[in-house]
Amino acid sequence: MFKIKTKRYVDDHLRFLTDFRIDFTNNLAVRGLRKIKTKLKIAGGFGNLKFSKYYCSAISIIDTCKKQNMDIYETLKNIFMGQKKIFAF
Repeated sequence: MFKIKTKRYVDDHLRFLTDFRIDFTNNLAVRGLRKIKTKLKIAGGFGNLKFSKYYCSAISIIDTCKKQNMDIYETLKNIFMGQKKIFAF
């Protein structure tokens, strides 16, 4: 018999009712995918898997800059000049 382990998440399921810092919708995820879906509809798809990865990386960097209130132009300039790392491990 298949048993779902939900007891672990029972306290977190409705957490947004008591903690107002938590968004009660998944709008951020939907907005993140909307750009890619629009690109697919307009262009008819990506010509190459490599270019789709480049596009997703660029959109990810730009969206992160917007969310962190960073200057997009300065951040991209610093990345291309090698003054700023894209990923911090």
